[in-house]
Amino acid sequence: MIHSDSFTPRTAIRGLLGILGSVFLLGVPAMPVQAEGSAQIGLNQRLLDYNQSIAQGYASDANSASLFVDILSANEVINISLCGATNTNNISIQIFDPSGTSVFTTSLGDGNVDCADPMTAPLTNPVRYTATAVGSYRLVLQNTSSSTFAGSIFQRYDISVTPDAVTNPDPTIAAGRLWAYSWNVNAGSFDEVDSTDADFFVLVPGGRPNTNYTWLLDLNKFAGFGYNILANDLGVDAPNSGYSTPTAGNSVSYKFPVYTGVPAVADAQPTDPPSVTGLRFIDNEGVDSGISPGGTVGVQDDGVFEFMSDVSGTYAVFIDIDQNGVFGNAGDVLLLGNTVVGLNQVPWDGRDALDNVLPVGTYNARVSIRMGEYHFIANDVETSGGPNDDGMTIFLSDLAGNPTNTNVYWDDITVSRAPGSVTSGISILMFSA
Repeated sequence: MIHSDSFTPRTAIRGLLGILGSVFLLGVPAMPVQAEGSAQIGLNQRLLDYNQSIAQGYASDANSASLFVDILSANEVINISLCGATNTNNISIQIFDPSGTSVFTTSLGDGNVDCADPMTAPLTNPVRYTATAVGSYRLVLQNTSSSTFAGSIFQRYDISVTPDAVTNPDPTIAAGRLWAYSWNVNAGSFDEVDSTDADFFVLVPGGRPNTNYTWLLDLNKFAGFGYNILANDLGVDAPNSGYSTPTAGNSVSYKFPVYTGVPAVADAQPTDPPSVTGLRFIDNEGVDSGISPGGTVGVQDDGVFEFMSDVSGTYAVFIDIDQNGVFGNAGDVLLLGNTVVGLNQVPWDGRDALDNVLPVGTYNARVSIRMGEYHFIANDVETSGGPNDDGMTIFLSDLAGNPTNTNVYWDDITVSRAPGSVTSGISILMFSA
């Protein structure tokens, strides 16, 4: 019910609950040799080194500028094969163990794999490090012959895990040991010849203990001159979470590991859906379900949605601001955030996604709790797909890499096409089970 109190606009909130379901994942046996790198991402997708990833703004810290390798058993061997922009570039390699301690440093006067290698046969001259502990090892790779975007690259790169120091890695095998928070690339151009058909696998917590969702990102003719790919559960940081946005004025958080193969450490998907109860909206005076942001300054200008959740995951509060009974239309308000087990509170100030105060009216709201939500984030990608090709597809993957179709949600209108926006931006696609 909408009412006016001394002509003070008040917006009533009526709540609807929404829950998303679950699917079960199967298991996959381990492989003895786990080699991954440019053979999977594309021989034309040149990896930016550590320093240049930060310089280009594709990485924000040490973790997002590094690569990671999962070690499942002590004494497994990490194998590293690299070529810089040319065969004679100087290369620096540093490895940190799961505790964050630097455990190995070396340099190469020349690459240890040819820059034109087709990456189809076992690699015979890798740098080898025998891991002593189980967990994720962080790799800092630098081409020290250059400090430019064009030169601070690796033409060839393969990071592998073998059971011993005498087994040579096969670069064609992708068994889910190599990952990054951000894949930072200089493809050389945005022409189709420099595009990629890579598959990436995103590992997301399942919301319940010892569970995961694995998402398959299937790229086709995906082209960016310089670009990066990362994953999280909210998209860009608030207040534009969930929307495709201009790059300027927005930031992102690097959260989920993006693998080049089905993650070997992935757990099964949860079987029980989330539960949400006790939804209500209460104003900041604790009075009722109405607010008046256009009225007296500081008086009942905002409030919170309150609800109980039995899982950690992602909430989505949809507010039907066009009052057509359809939640999540382009232009509707979308509030995204992370849930905790127990009481959750989501603030709202009666404004739309462009920060305009809504007119007096009744606005229905729906709350969804999502487990395993994944937002695909790509910065500065020019084209994807073509007349006869899908640009990209996201599937839910089982632990053997078998894909299942899934719903895709994408709003590139509400914010990114707003008056005064620019075309260069951050694209967000949202996927949830």
